[in-house]
Amino acid sequence: MDILNWIFLRKEELIRTKANDPDTDLIALGADVGFNKRGDKYQTYAMPLKDAVQSGLVANTAYYTVDLSVTSVVDVTTPKGVIEIRMDSGNANPAPSFETAESLTITNASLDFSDPDNIFMQHSSYYNPAANDNFIPYVISTGFLAGANYAIFNANGLQQTSINGYTSSGGGTVLAAANTTYSFITGITSGPGQNARFAITRDSLGDVSEVYLIDAGINYAPSDTILISGDLIGGAVGVDDLTINVSSIHGEGQFTGIFYLYYELYNF
Repeated sequence: MDILNWIFLRKEELIRTKANDPDTDLIALGADVGFNKRGDKYQTYAMPLKDAVQSGLVANTAYYTVDLSVTSVVDVTTPKGVIEIRMDSGNANPAPSFETAESLTITNASLDFSDPDNIFMQHSSYYNPAANDNFIPYVISTGFLAGANYAIFNANGLQQTSINGYTSSGGGTVLAAANTTYSFITGITSGPGQNARFAITRDSLGDVSEVYLIDAGINYAPSDTILISGDLIGGAVGVDDLTINVSSIHGEGQFTGIFYLYYELYNF
């Protein structure tokens, strides 16, 4: 717009602070078309106000992904966006009831994070839990150290972890039970874990040769012990008992699948 057009608008009192109709009111824009058509490389065109505003919003929004089992930092280039957050490794964190948190940092090279008073930040999360998934994401902002910092908590009070690794000892020698497999055997757990079931095999000498996990159960923790009574595996109670020691767990009940963080972040 040249100065004569601007003076005309001022004179006719056509400068407004509120649109008459965003669907039909037009604004003039200049497109960079080079110098092919005329000396001015910008070609003027019009767009409804509503569409112009929406185009600006879309241009400033993008989609990002981060796997917290690989990195806790996601670099963004837009003031608004959606971050797909996943954790592909078996990890019991964040633990239930806000006990522990996973960290997340959003960085943007075009922003100045040195003065928190000049940063506008807001966020919200969305999560559609998978079957038997007890993770409820709760995200809070924790500061602006080398980016925007967040802590991801599990707001669910339920713990659901299953057995991953284990060792066994004992079981005695029961020659009368040689070459026998006892299936779907359960025991007494030292902690809150339950529903783990095993198949236990004795070899030709009557010794326990294999302990196979049939059902990993729920609510187990590393260092839990499971006592299998000797009478359940062909022997005598207290004499031929078998002890199973839980060495590692799956955290599938804590963070399974994906959740999304919607953010808005810019300097002012």
